[in-house]
Amino acid sequence: MAKSKSPFTGSWHIVSMSGWEDEALNKEVQAFIEFDEEGMGRFQFGYVRGVTDHYRTKKRDRMRVAQFSWHGEDGADGTPLDGIGWVILEGGKLTGTICIHLGDELEFVAKRADAPKSVKRI
Repeated sequence: MAKSKSPFTGSWHIVSMSGWEDEALNKEVQAFIEFDEEGMGRFQFGYVRGVTDHYRTKKRDRMRVAQFSWHGEDGADGTPLDGIGWVILEGGKLTGTICIHLGDELEFVAKRADAPKSVKRI
């Protein structure tokens, strides 16, 4: 039996994030979060880049939720970063939070962009 495609699979443009102005959010690339068919993912906003582990999905209050841990870096100065995060699929958009260990909790909204890309490991 074939595994069904996760509704999170694909690339999502981060269109807003708490505490970030658009110019800073999209400083190096269009801010994004993406998940592939194997359950891995990656994201970037500003100079912050991360790779997610195998995300876990479930339903909460009839909405699809994915939880993940991640590791990455602040590309501006090479500082290693890690943390946790989660996203909720609501009406065709993602709302979520990326938490930086011993740092910020960044809430964001993302809209579907295009087909999923392969995930590069940091």
